[in-house]
Amino acid sequence: MSYDKDMTLDSYVEQYIERSVEKVQEITGEKQVSLFGYCWGGIFSLIYSSLHPENVKNLILHATPV
Repeated sequence: MSYDKDMTLDSYVEQYIERSVEKVQEITGEKQVSLFGYCWGGIFSLIYSSLHPENVKNLILHATPV
């Protein structure tokens, strides 16, 4: 999407990752979810899990530059 080019790391985590986690929680009925992040997705998952540790059961990072 063309509007994504102006997004910051913070807004990406807040708009995409947070909404995705909320949807998984809604569908599964679970409070905590497992996140898997590959490369930059790992960075987004790591940021989200540091901001919302209460929502993350497992954090799996693969090829993430940390």
